[in-house]
Amino acid sequence: MTISPINAPPTLGGFNPDSLSAEALMTYCQTQLSDIDSDVKSYFEQQKKMLAQKTVLSELKNSLSKFSPPKTEAQWQAVAEAYSKAINALEEIDPGGELSMDLQHEFWGNLGPKVEGAAQKKGIEFIDKYGLNPKGIDYNSIDFAKIATKEWWTGHVGDMSSKVDAVSGNAELNMIQLQSLMSKRQTAVQLTTNMLSKYDQTIASIVNNVK
Repeated sequence: MTISPINAPPTLGGFNPDSLSAEALMTYCQTQLSDIDSDVKSYFEQQKKMLAQKTVLSELKNSLSKFSPPKTEAQWQAVAEAYSKAINALEEIDPGGELSMDLQHEFWGNLGPKVEGAAQKKGIEFIDKYGLNPKGIDYNSIDFAKIATKEWWTGHVGDMSSKVDAVSGNAELNMIQLQSLMSKRQTAVQLTTNMLSKYDQTIASIVNNVK
């Protein structure tokens, strides 16, 4: 038996299931719902990941914003600790991900050499745990207050703000796509409900006619 509603229902996945039997309709809708649910789960996981990344980057930016720029060994150590914490957290969220790699590159390629340069001017070997806390270096020979200018540091913190904004923007786009999928799922559920209701009505009509 097939279902022939008076008003054509919306299509699901580009296919109009008007003429499907009840059994075929259920199989079809279950397949569609399973696909949508899989996509919803994927986008939901991405959303959780991006929000966690945003939190990590925001915390790092807030840590960097406390200085303008760092001027003592302890302050540079605090910066190193903040970077180390952020890199480890991002690796936990997304192992080998672009953000953690980008932060490591920035850490070693941008901040580290500033301290390294200050050390090498005194002919001191640069051996580093974080990139900013050299082992065996005579800190008395380094003028930490002159490692970075205020302008350079402001730009550095601004770059971190841009990273936060980029992740936030991606999370917003992902949420829009997630909401679209949830709308599709609602349509799929409604379509299934309507079709089965019409099927039940058809069966009931047949039974009444037989009586």
